[in-house]
Amino acid sequence: MAKKIDLDTCYRIVFEALAQGDGVQSITDALFAYTKMPIHVVDFSFQVIAASYDKTTGSRHLDEMINKKVVPPEVVIGDYYRLGYIDFVEKQENSIIVDWGLIEVPQASAAIRVNGHTAGLCATTYFNHEQALIALEVNDLLCKALAIELERQQRAVQRTTDPIHQVLARELFRDLLPDQEQKGNLTFADMSLLRPGYQIAVIASVVRNNAWVQYVRNAILDVFPDAFYLNTDEYLYIFIAHLAPTDGAQKMNHTIGQLMEKYQCFCGMSGVFTDLSVRSNFRKRAQKALEIGQKIHPEKKLYTFDDYYLEIISSYAVAELGEIGYALPELERLIEMDRKKGTDYYHTLKTYLVLGNNISLTATKLHIHRNTLIYRLDKIEEITGVVINQQEVIRRLMAAMTLRYVEQAMHSSPRQHQDFWGKGNKDKGEQT
Repeated sequence: MAKKIDLDTCYRIVFEALAQGDGVQSITDALFAYTKMPIHVVDFSFQVIAASYDKTTGSRHLDEMINKKVVPPEVVIGDYYRLGYIDFVEKQENSIIVDWGLIEVPQASAAIRVNGHTAGLCATTYFNHEQALIALEVNDLLCKALAIELERQQRAVQRTTDPIHQVLARELFRDLLPDQEQKGNLTFADMSLLRPGYQIAVIASVVRNNAWVQYVRNAILDVFPDAFYLNTDEYLYIFIAHLAPTDGAQKMNHTIGQLMEKYQCFCGMSGVFTDLSVRSNFRKRAQKALEIGQKIHPEKKLYTFDDYYLEIISSYAVAELGEIGYALPELERLIEMDRKKGTDYYHTLKTYLVLGNNISLTATKLHIHRNTLIYRLDKIEEITGVVINQQEVIRRLMAAMTLRYVEQAMHSSPRQHQDFWGKGNKDKGEQT
């Protein structure tokens, strides 16, 4: 028969332990000694900061996690995210019952919130249905006490944080801060401490979840401890200085790319710059590379501004002009012919132009005979009314095709359009 647990007694035990000031583990130990329900607590980095149980929690996965003092994200937490549990827990005000699947026993789980942000996760395990409701109440009570304790610890850490680093970080991302936080004079920040070159990364997680982004942030800071960051509701911004003039950016991109693959995040990179006064412009470059890159190549995790320069610039033109503004009558006639007759003229012309008007390369790319290509090109000139080998015509057609491609990429699912340079399936303008 399950032990009857009195909530008032739990309240007294928890807050007496809190008053002792001996830390998170002492609080969970005191509560477990009374309830005998296993407790485990992780911080926002998914490090196990407290675990109270006898010999087993009832789950070999959970026991292994506690013994190793860390939740392995690629094994356990990654699955939690894919199933949506962590995101769901974070959105709830109170504890919920969660059966993780990998964990063989159900738990009452909840986010520990400090100043509106997730500081950790707490779970109380129970072993029979009769304990479920009291486990929810006990876990809620424990979360409140742990929030107080973690806030106290955070304040202690903040007092020892390098104040110069804090000031520089605030100044670097000043234009992203809320209006009230931008007030005041921060000109005393010695920006000369930041040696060129500079690069900015903008990161988004597969699941928009603050706790997960904080975990990724810590992984990046482990590799780049001198980096500056700002974590907003939507993005994690990273500023890195002192890059080596030769291959510093290349090495950093490679490292960031590996981290993105490991933690299933997407990252836009700005490219290197040396003038701090233009940092907001380069941050926008990184953000736009992320936005465009995710739409065009969702299978990738790292997008650099240089790799997507043409697409990024075109996206601004598309937004300003709209299709009516950039469409060329000669290309519209070609698209209409393909639609009516089932021909492949638009795709043929685009491939021909992309390959530098080289007949041999284009025929090989399209898997058609050279004479077949020549016939198609003659028909294309007849339909469009232009000479497709004239330099000015080439420039005009390529520009219009690029704008069409970018607009379709931004307003369709990733599998419905083709990479402009020849990868993937045909875009809408090429459908036969």
